[in-house]
Amino acid sequence: MSFSSSPRAVPVEGNGRRVVSCDLTFEVVEPAEVVLQVEVASSSGAVRDERFAVRSDDQSVADVTQHAGPDGARVQIIQCGPGA
Repeated sequence: MSFSSSPRAVPVEGNGRRVVSCDLTFEVVEPAEVVLQVEVASSSGAVRDERFAVRSDDQSVADVTQHAGPDGARVQIIQCGPGA
């Protein structure tokens, strides 16, 4: 499995809003379970909007589950087959 990342953070706007985004790319060569902790914790305060999308070979991946971790952490578990 290979991995690349391109995180982006936009400075705080005048209204105190901050936009943070990240694209993660994995090249999976055999079936794998990928575990991520990238969504904001539920204990972090107000979240206006968030999206978490998983795609493989430009198709949505349906086999994604989320589990609660300590201190409001949210862990995403992705079951994926070969692809990018």
